[in-house]
Amino acid sequence: MLKNAICLGEDKRFSYIRSCIENERPLSEADLIILPFTPSNELLDKVFSSLRNDQIVVYGGNIKKEFRDRPNVVCYSKSEEFQMKNAHLTAEAVLSILIDELEMSLTDANIAVTGFGRIGKCLSSMLSTLGSAPKTFSCKGGNLVSSYEDFEKYAKSFDCVVNTAPALVLDEKKLAALKKDCLLIEVASKPYGIDFSSAEKFGLRYIIAGSLPGKKSPQSAAKIILEEIEKISFKGE
Repeated sequence: MLKNAICLGEDKRFSYIRSCIENERPLSEADLIILPFTPSNELLDKVFSSLRNDQIVVYGGNIKKEFRDRPNVVCYSKSEEFQMKNAHLTAEAVLSILIDELEMSLTDANIAVTGFGRIGKCLSSMLSTLGSAPKTFSCKGGNLVSSYEDFEKYAKSFDCVVNTAPALVLDEKKLAALKKDCLLIEVASKPYGIDFSSAEKFGLRYIIAGSLPGKKSPQSAAKIILEEIEKISFKGE
């Protein structure tokens, strides 16, 4: 249990975190502050103007650099272990969306995954385990992964394309090569990897599916945040 803390996040995962705080304190009295995953500048200004001293520890996920460099600020999302667990939850959530949105089984669907980082690798592995044979694309390509340059060769066969790359990879030319009923799922954060204006131009349906762990599995998402905070706190003792 966390003590003398306050949790300022408002989505479901932070509701679970709040339930694990013993003796939650007002912001002006807390010794430990847990921010939303991506806090606004307004909230950051409010929090730092209220700090009594530099011993109060502020935890956040995706914190802007000008605040992240402060000595009492800790980003719990930067460890490889956290990012792998978060990627796993994200990939699981994408499977849920695919099952809900596609009018066919995953084994029958031709699914493409763009981006081969943590989430792309987790998702491709899960799909393969379930009997699907996803076509995966990355910048350079490689063993079992195709280059983005080859996307258009396979595009007409895809029933769904899931983008995990946080930079534009599905541009107008690539989207034009897809069949009209191909579903696009955007998992990456801004600036996104899908050209949405071109998708609309071609009548392609798309889903912007950000912050999936907090939406689809908030209890597990809360657990990995708490585990990371406790691990960091233990090291600092």
